[in-house]
Amino acid sequence: MKNQSTHALQTPPFGSRCLGGVGLLALVAAATACEVEVASSAPSGDEGRSGAGGAIVGTGGGAPSDGGGGGAGGEMTVDPCAPDPCLNGGTCSAVAALPMCDCEGTGFRGDTCHIPIPPSISVSWDDGATLGATDVAGLPPTTGWNNALGFGPGQADQGVNGDLLDAGGAMTGVSVSWACQDVEATTPSGGPSSDHTMMAMGCRSWTGQGDASFTFENLNAHFPDGYDVVVYIGRGGGFPENHTASFTLDVGQDSVTGIVMPSFDGTYDVIEGNGDSGNRRVSETHAEDTLTIALAATGGANLSTAAVNGVQFIAR
Repeated sequence: MKNQSTHALQTPPFGSRCLGGVGLLALVAAATACEVEVASSAPSGDEGRSGAGGAIVGTGGGAPSDGGGGGAGGEMTVDPCAPDPCLNGGTCSAVAALPMCDCEGTGFRGDTCHIPIPPSISVSWDDGATLGATDVAGLPPTTGWNNALGFGPGQADQGVNGDLLDAGGAMTGVSVSWACQDVEATTPSGGPSSDHTMMAMGCRSWTGQGDASFTFENLNAHFPDGYDVVVYIGRGGGFPENHTASFTLDVGQDSVTGIVMPSFDGTYDVIEGNGDSGNRRVSETHAEDTLTIALAATGGANLSTAAVNGVQFIAR
């Protein structure tokens, strides 16, 4: 129901008394009398109350149409979530009188849950299940990270995950097997985000001790139009930050060289493939049903290491 006071201010009950004068002085007197009449006609309760001059202000309370009442000085509050700005099932809440959208579980991201998260499979290597199904990590940001669990530091590591889940938690039929020197802390992260969690441990290659190898199978059934691959690489753990190591990364037939970054500060730096430093390699336009990724630490420090922290497959 329309607020009575607002309605009265918009359509005042001008009778013959309000319009009865002739000339400027009479019109001023009529307007004054009319203003007094309108003010006296406003309801006295919380419903429909307005502030000075009939002002309506947004303070994060109820909407004017729901009889939410007034704020300080009788100001009427406006709900920042009305109308709801969140799309695709996002949930709106008021934060400091501004609308904020929670996009968790919608398959979308962005300020208003308007950017679709593409079909994806994401895998993180760790010695414990650290990423939950709704944690968002990587670039592009994806959910549904699979935890590929290793045996821990200092142990030759190999394993199989037989049915990886997609971003929505559905089984895909895609599997991964891996072999590396160990699964170990790789980068001093120091941050609370899911990106720091994903980058904190990885499956390592040690110079002269063998590659870290990862084989994904049955990809075409889930990605019929092809896919891009994103590989995240971290510094070997247990070394000072001035420890450097070069590496070679093969994603199928796509081969690049790079230098491991000393730490992860929450920023992803692209590995262009010219021996530059970085922690994120994007390999585009793949169609292999079985894809092998191999990482080899190649030197630059005594017993230098490099590790694969995570891998994403993004539908094209």
